[in-house]
Amino acid sequence: MSAAATVSGAAYATAGNVALIVELERVENRMEAACSTLKEATELSVHFAQVEAVFAKLDLQRIAATLDSIRQGLALVGDVPEFKGGAARLGALEGRFNQNIDLASLYVAAGMPMLQAGMRIWTQRTESHQVGNSRVTEDAIRASQKRNR
Repeated sequence: MSAAATVSGAAYATAGNVALIVELERVENRMEAACSTLKEATELSVHFAQVEAVFAKLDLQRIAATLDSIRQGLALVGDVPEFKGGAARLGALEGRFNQNIDLASLYVAAGMPMLQAGMRIWTQRTESHQVGNSRVTEDAIRASQKRNR
């Protein structure tokens, strides 16, 4: 066998090995991305399972952080069937959060005497969190404000 043929054969084998290494690296990257997506999906499931408990504690910063984690998680997992309705649920949770912020602003503006009564109303509203209860809650806030004047 000539030297040229040996070099040509070695070059061909090397090219084949490089192509195999490139393919292995591509597969490894896809596996790492899939693993990351699975971790994110697990965290997202946990956040969705615990979000009601977070709302019940009335810790607005923790609620905001949880909703932000859910938003980021939904963006990362993409079109996973398990989270098909996740965006709609997140929208509803953000609406509740905004209502809680509005109520908290009312209590702060009303001053400390209103805070305890307001917290009872806020807790009731958070527990029921039905849209139909918003009018009842607003009436309860107005009645409480009149009593404390």
